[in-house]
Amino acid sequence: MIDVIGVIDVPAFSFDLQRHTIQGLVPGRLAQVEVSADGNTWKKVGRLVEATLNSSRAEDEATTHDSGEDDEFFPGRRNSTISGEWRYDESDEGQQFLIDAHFGAMDTEGDVSDILFHVRFKLKSNGRVYKSSEAFLTQFEIRAPNQGLCPLNMTIRLNNIEPDEGS
Repeated sequence: MIDVIGVIDVPAFSFDLQRHTIQGLVPGRLAQVEVSADGNTWKKVGRLVEATLNSSRAEDEATTHDSGEDDEFFPGRRNSTISGEWRYDESDEGQQFLIDAHFGAMDTEGDVSDILFHVRFKLKSNGRVYKSSEAFLTQFEIRAPNQGLCPLNMTIRLNNIEPDEGS
């Protein structure tokens, strides 16, 4: 009888028998969303149930009489958001930060500095970080179900999002 515990290697797929994880694939439960007022001090938005980083790129039509049979397009600007569901926790500093920012007010001159913040979306297991230098909350919803914990749903609009391997 052979008693071997090791790693099975198949190209583009590796399974570690001791840790029971599939290398290269990222378990969603390891992701987190963090917020910051200054981009240096970060607060985790706790009690995350699910979060989605959405990013799309517009298409700018460039078709002319010389285009032939096909329409032509150039890549346009990006449009990015993070949408997610959390379990509402009155003591969570990250949740409170977002709620305060959402209900903050622009002053009479249109200054939005009280409602803007930095955000990063982290996929912890592989170190990948997506970071936005400017963001604001566009949707806030808290429900009070008859049974169960209160779900908190939020959508964060991102400006200038970039992958940031150094965070």
